[in-house]
Amino acid sequence: MARIFSNYRSKNTPRTYNQDMGWKRQGTATGSYLHRGYYRTRGLRLPGYIQQTGRRLTFFIKDPPLGFVRSSRWGGCFHVQTNGWTLVTFKPGENPEDIDSGIFAISRVLRESIEKKLATTRRR
Repeated sequence: MARIFSNYRSKNTPRTYNQDMGWKRQGTATGSYLHRGYYRTRGLRLPGYIQQTGRRLTFFIKDPPLGFVRSSRWGGCFHVQTNGWTLVTFKPGENPEDIDSGIFAISRVLRESIEKKLATTRRR
């Protein structure tokens, strides 16, 4: 009988932003979690993952439009790694408190960077 209800989800159960955006959480052998999904903004859907060890969150994005991002005030937050992955860091004291805040912040940075670059291009 318990099995029938194991996947039950009340309509009143709140969903998080990352759940609404389709992010999936997977446990690792070391006891940490790996969250995988997409950063979405203005026609872009870029793969990403987040390593969660305790309360520490480390954000990555695959092949971000660095030409747009580097010309913004957030350019120094994007650090190219291997295989097209880019580590995203935050200013000291401004680290996201949770996964939702980090996903939202990175998506906002992408959107604002692209909008700024497009506005600059249109003026020429």
